[in-house]
Amino acid sequence: WIEICEPMIHQCSMICSKTAFATILGVLCFQAKEITSTTVSSKATATWGKENIKVSSLGEPNTLPAFFFMAGAEEGGAYSTNNNYKGGLGTPNPFVPPDTCPDDLFENTMEDLRVPVMPWREQDKWGCERTPTNVSVIVLENEYIRAAITPQWGGKIWSAYDKKGKRDMFFNNPAHQPDNIGYRKAWTSGGCEWNWGPGYIGHSVFTESPTWTAIIPTELGDVVRVWEYDRLNRSVWQVDIALKDDVLVAHPTITNPNVHDIKGYWWTCVAMPVTDIDRIVTPAEESVTPCSPWPYGAYTMNNATFRGVDVRNCAKNGTCAWQQDMSYLGNIPSSHDFFVRIKKPQQPYIAHTRSDGYTVIHGHPLNGTKFFTWGEAGFGTFQQDFMSASDYENEKCNQDVYDPWCSHYEHKGRYTELQIGPAPTQMHTFPIKANSSYQWTEWFKAFPMNPAAMHDADYAVPLRAVGEWMHGDNGMSAEEIKTLDDFFTHLQAQAPLPHEIVFQGMPWGGLEEALSDGDKLAPGTFFNVTVTAETRPWVELIEHGMFSAETLAVTPVNFEVNPRWLRLLHQSFEQQETWLHHLFFGTQALEVGNVALAEEHLTKSMQIKEHPTTARNLATFAPNLTAALAHYQHAWTLWKGLDSAKDPAAVPLGRDLACEMSIWLTYNQQLDALEALLADDAMAPYLDEDRVLHSRAYVLVTRRRNEDAIALLRGHCFPSYGDDRAKLLTLWLTAHLQLEEEALGRPLSLLETVRVRRRLGCAGDSSTLNALSGECHRGPPNIGYPY
Repeated sequence: WIEICEPMIHQCSMICSKTAFATILGVLCFQAKEITSTTVSSKATATWGKENIKVSSLGEPNTLPAFFFMAGAEEGGAYSTNNNYKGGLGTPNPFVPPDTCPDDLFENTMEDLRVPVMPWREQDKWGCERTPTNVSVIVLENEYIRAAITPQWGGKIWSAYDKKGKRDMFFNNPAHQPDNIGYRKAWTSGGCEWNWGPGYIGHSVFTESPTWTAIIPTELGDVVRVWEYDRLNRSVWQVDIALKDDVLVAHPTITNPNVHDIKGYWWTCVAMPVTDIDRIVTPAEESVTPCSPWPYGAYTMNNATFRGVDVRNCAKNGTCAWQQDMSYLGNIPSSHDFFVRIKKPQQPYIAHTRSDGYTVIHGHPLNGTKFFTWGEAGFGTFQQDFMSASDYENEKCNQDVYDPWCSHYEHKGRYTELQIGPAPTQMHTFPIKANSSYQWTEWFKAFPMNPAAMHDADYAVPLRAVGEWMHGDNGMSAEEIKTLDDFFTHLQAQAPLPHEIVFQGMPWGGLEEALSDGDKLAPGTFFNVTVTAETRPWVELIEHGMFSAETLAVTPVNFEVNPRWLRLLHQSFEQQETWLHHLFFGTQALEVGNVALAEEHLTKSMQIKEHPTTARNLATFAPNLTAALAHYQHAWTLWKGLDSAKDPAAVPLGRDLACEMSIWLTYNQQLDALEALLADDAMAPYLDEDRVLHSRAYVLVTRRRNEDAIALLRGHCFPSYGDDRAKLLTLWLTAHLQLEEEALGRPLSLLETVRVRRRLGCAGDSSTLNALSGECHRGPPNIGYPY
């Protein structure tokens, strides 16, 4: 090890700063340690390793700001086609529990389910290459468990292998295939992920981003710490991950360095593999959404407490026809979140048990316990097939219709999510006091159980079996849990040494500490200032109070909206008035709903220097369609004048403008302008982007070039499309109906329309769709179902 590291030390010491030297040295020597260390013992060791994964690429985040008034009420947001936005923050969409819920569920509810994106950039473009790749991971391992951690993807535990049980504890996704489900859109399924947010619902902004990672040697063995800074509420999260014999332990800590309280949102999300007869075991009597009995509540009905007739005393055994046992995943017809209430003094846990009794338990001390399932509906099966790169386009299956029942391919992506958090549901928040931290210890353990007991029709039987295990020799006693919690409570405040840092995360924590005159955000973390295209303007404001000529000559890609940054911007403005100051001022004003101030600053910015980003921002709130179109077209013309050799963001900005403009023209039915844009030579690099493909299909269908439209829609993956797959299916159906009309030379009758819809499988697994609805619920294998 020393022989390998010594030349690295000498070379790095000659060219690096002290901080960079220590950090790089830690990474290099850690990699050298991987080469020389192969011993596995009961004490965990951490080394770099490989995980074979089918990888689909994630593109650069969007260069254009995603304003709050564009946001939808669902995680991931929605593209706005509203014209004449007049300002304000719109109408809040609060969470209100059903009347039948307990009183405490009406406290700390989310006041608005809409999620702001800024200052984060949307991660809205990715591929579906699914290239087999040996992905670098940090392997935390002892003689019982091998856990693979991906610092590059949110610090999640990608896989956890039980060596004694000879199987994966969690769902080990064979693919890194993003889907449009996360807070910033891109998200991948599988493993164990850490979801911290500033009081807003969603898979976190960090899920597809690098996180700071360190290996900390302790008396327990190596501990892997992952951490990051959240820009929306100026907070820090960290998780210490360790192995104690056959127990996988995680200790999250949330630090609030502010002088005021903040609202928190945390859910540890663990995916488990699924078959129809797998079962969820948790000591609860009630599910919250809606509030109905667990596990027998008829949540799909208006009468959520319906139990049916007690024929031959079937209620005692839970075998009545209408007592649908929701603890069996195969009994749940469609996707649903089950937030269960576990009453004190019961030790909270949620366990997943398989057909042979193999059980993985997730224990914790918190208020929130839930599981999510896609259910048995076709749309959920498609999403899981897509995210796992299952062979859903198998040539032996129906090529006109996605068929989840085709016997020629294997569903490799079925999973359920076991989740825990401090709040009772994901529509609630929890308070974190000023200048304080919130921390806890959670743990996972796999063990064999008697399958007859774990699958007894009387739900009390598996509960007793888990309780007996918990208090037995192989279980987890309260004393053992407390010992672990005391250990990690002490460890979490111990900052990693520079050489222990093995992976560098995002630059925002370092930038914030620089803005705060070097004040440390959280005791157990380390951040530094990295100058990138995103941070350069803001580093210059901190260090020099003004923007450099280099910064003023290129496209900005990061827009800060926090009032602390605004104050610094105003101080700089007193010394230097530039187009960039006005663009930043106008962008922040528009984010908080001040349209008049936004227009004033953006117009002034254009007077000083015309820039495509500024023109685009003006287009988003133009008073009418004509004005919006003029701003968009001006933005496109300005973009074509940028020199990509001198402006690194020119190419991605062109992609983002092309996508936004083409879909805006499509939704607003501006056919002539759309055709002119698509015919522009400058569009050539972007013609296969999802939104541009959508727009091209719209033109083909509108011009009744139906066979070309069908070929285009059938020939692409559309990886970034979730709910908007419904719009693709509308075009798919319309093209086929128009083809039939052309063949007959007349409009179709109702029955002829129905027959086309049947052939295309439009109804999918819905019995409520009809020929007059104009909808198509399912499409060809590559499009499948909408999210």
